[in-house]
Amino acid sequence: MAQQIFAIERFINAEYDFIITSPIDPTITSSTLKKAIDKNIKVILISRNINGDNFTTFIAPDNHKIAQKAAHYLLKKLNYKGTILMLQGLEGVTTTNLRESGFEEVAKQYKEIKILKKRGNFLRGDAIKALEEVYKDGVQFDAIYSHSDSMLVGAREVMRKHNALHIPTVGIDYIKSAKEAILDGKQLASFTYPTSAKESIEVIVKLINVQSVPKNITIDSQMIDATNASKIEPIF
Repeated sequence: MAQQIFAIERFINAEYDFIITSPIDPTITSSTLKKAIDKNIKVILISRNINGDNFTTFIAPDNHKIAQKAAHYLLKKLNYKGTILMLQGLEGVTTTNLRESGFEEVAKQYKEIKILKKRGNFLRGDAIKALEEVYKDGVQFDAIYSHSDSMLVGAREVMRKHNALHIPTVGIDYIKSAKEAILDGKQLASFTYPTSAKESIEVIVKLINVQSVPKNITIDSQMIDATNASKIEPIF
């Protein structure tokens, strides 16, 4: 986080015209970005939001809605009973919070659904450590909901050692490894999470041409499973 704040401060001091960032800390970043807004520097947030309105435009898919859809899909596969291991992203970032709250909002409607949580920080390596701890502690679970497909890559490495690749898993992002896993029957589904790069450039062009832009731009996300994975290219 410190490096990100340092970079933003440097851009502000250099009086850049535009700053594009995906905030790690929603509060500290907001305070820093206020300096940019006060200097009339246009701030474009992608994927992760901040506390307050110290930005020009926020661009991202709807993480809360994606998580709700993931919950409906996975819970149905479990016949609405069982224990779900949730692999959480970075603590405190808005993406993590929304992918957690949206899922739990649906899950809490079913009394026979239990959720366990382990922090994976969106990283394959951290997810490996998290799953190793779960198995070491003898924790039983019936499915995995992961805040990112990258964490599922790590989770599968550990699950393979325990002959547990049959356990249903759902992730978010739809990266290449997710497509391969879905086609191989090792992952139930994923949800596309576009990078927002194209939309960010479009916003900058409009601002250069002194055109108005929305405060919030929501990008469509698509659920991918065995029925359509062969037809949809991963985001990277």
